[in-house]
This record gives sequence, structure tokens and C-alpha cells, in this order.
Amino acid sequence: MIEEINLFPLHIYKFKTDKHEEIKDYLIKHVSPKFEDIGPNGGLQSIYTDYLPNSGAMIHWPYILDRYYPDVKKVLAKIGFKQIDQWNIRMKGWYNFTSNNSKEWIHDHVGGASNINYSFVHYVQIDNDKDGTIFINPNYKLIRSIMPTKNINYLPESFFEDRIQIKVEEGDILFFPSWLDHTAPKHTSNKLRITTAVNVMMRINENDEDGY
Repeated sequence: MIEEINLFPLHIYKFKTDKHEEIKDYLIKHVSPKFEDIGPNGGLQSIYTDYLPNSGAMIHWPYILDRYYPDVKKVLAKIGFKQIDQWNIRMKGWYNFTSNNSKEWIHDHVGGASNINYSFVHYVQIDNDKDGTIFINPNYKLIRSIMPTKNINYLPESFFEDRIQIKVEEGDILFFPSWLDHTAPKHTSNKLRITTAVNVMMRINENDEDGY
């Protein structure tokens, strides 16, 4: 008998937020009119986002982040962080509106001025389950480096598992390590797609490195 042992699994968490409708209504009310007025501001990505400084539609992010906070505490406790009420948890988010986006941009959420630990995407309004984030296999380059032949007819499927797209429903949140490469799927249905992306920054006390 040959036993397959999967070492070091990568954990991603999917759940629904109880505050979905509140967040959705707020974003549609405060952002949609500006998006309809000026269109995308994200260049080649064809998205409208306040990740960039020229969005024009300013929203009160503490209102939204306060509604995510209980969910974030629950998932961090599920991951295994101890004494979750003792952690200082900060978040920074941005919205993404699009009705036509044929460009994929592979990226992660590490770096910058903050020590980012986790990130999540909230699917505020989507067309179908194919709007879920696409995650890139972090081991793909290592797998390719040991490819023994260029003839793909001889190789197992595991040599070609470069990405996985998660099926989602409206209201779902995907919570993942900030270092994991990912991309938003192409969106060409002309129906409005709305997501938020949020970075989570954690420290336990003042002796931790000040990454904020």
C-alpha cells in the first residue's frame, strides 16, 4: 500500500459576515454614484477603488471595519491565537468596484509601512461563484524546477497545479495569509461587482516590533 501524506497544508478560511447587508447598503449608497459618474480610476485594472488617492468617493472606514471586527476575532481564535481579547488588532481596507475588468494582477499584501499578518476579501456584490479570488500555488516554481521532462503527457497532474479559484457566494469572506499571491478573476459580464479588501495587523504588546 502506498500512503500519501500531505505536509504543511495551507489554511484559508471562508465564512459569512452577519453585517453583510449593512456594509453592502453603505457602499452602494456612498460609492456607486461616484463610480457611475467618473468610471474606473485603476488604470489597466479597470476598477474604481479608494486604494488609490484619486477615487473621489470618501467613506468612513471605521464604520465598516467595526462591523468586520467580531468576525476577525472569531477567525483568529479559530486559527489558534491565544487570549484573543489581549491582542491589539488593527485593520485597513479599501473598496473595489468594477463592471468590466479583463486584466488579472497577481499580487500579495505584504510590505509597506505596516507589518501585515492576514488579509481578507469580502464579496459584497457578485455575479456568480466564479468571482472568487484565484490563489497562486506558492510551491509552483519549486515544482517546475524538478520537472523531469518537457513532454507533459508523461507528467502527473500535480506538476500543473499552479492556481486554485475558490467558489464563493455573496456575503462570503475569504481570510488568508497576507504573503499568499492571488488575483481577482476577469470580470466581463458588465454587472456591477463590489468587493472590499482588508489587511489585518496584529501585535500582543508594546514589546512586539512596531509595525504600525
